[in-house]
Amino acid sequence: MKLKEYTVREFRSIWDSGTVKVDSQTTCLVGKNEAGKTTLLTALYRTNPIIPADAAFDETYDYPKREVEDYRFAVETGDRDEAVVVECLYELDAEDTEAVTSVFGPKVLSGKTFTHKTYYGKAQSRLLLTADEGAARKHLADNPALPDELKTALTGATNWDAFADALDAAEATEAVKALKGLVAKVREKDLPSYIFNSLIWPRAPKFLYFDEYYQLEGKPI
Repeated sequence: MKLKEYTVREFRSIWDSGTVKVDSQTTCLVGKNEAGKTTLLTALYRTNPIIPADAAFDETYDYPKREVEDYRFAVETGDRDEAVVVECLYELDAEDTEAVTSVFGPKVLSGKTFTHKTYYGKAQSRLLLTADEGAARKHLADNPALPDELKTALTGATNWDAFADALDAAEATEAVKALKGLVAKVREKDLPSYIFNSLIWPRAPKFLYFDEYYQLEGKPI
């Protein structure tokens, strides 16, 4: 999985960074002192930090100081949406795609990219991932360990509730039990959320950020 681009908004000294493209090998930020380079990197780091406790954006400390009270009031009154602090575009590689399609079939994903949005508040993030739920159900129904009658009922299910009802009415074989467990997890939220949280995001690259080079241990060459 690769980060392709990201945008930082309403964070410290940055109101809107514009899209920052990320090269597959090396990306270099160049600018004057106090231009916002550290702020850009700090914001990105917090979206998926190697230290989990760092994954938080606090509007009290991180929102542009002069505007924070107006921002809070506008959100509370519904005059504006919450700020998307960092918006990242990722591209899945072959192994990432396989992790999803091995469970839900080759047609479940409509593309190789997804968007991850991070908001103020600890662990406040949302995603934009498109999944074909009908294709996923059809793939799960086409299980050689299931009896033909159950396959037919599952294939005809138009939503996950109907799919689960068909499983409940079937004999509780090991294959049925396993499928019921998976479907229960999907129904807790929705299919895109399950795919993202269970199959994709655990594979996302962790970010490491430091600016104190004296902490690095030197080695003789």
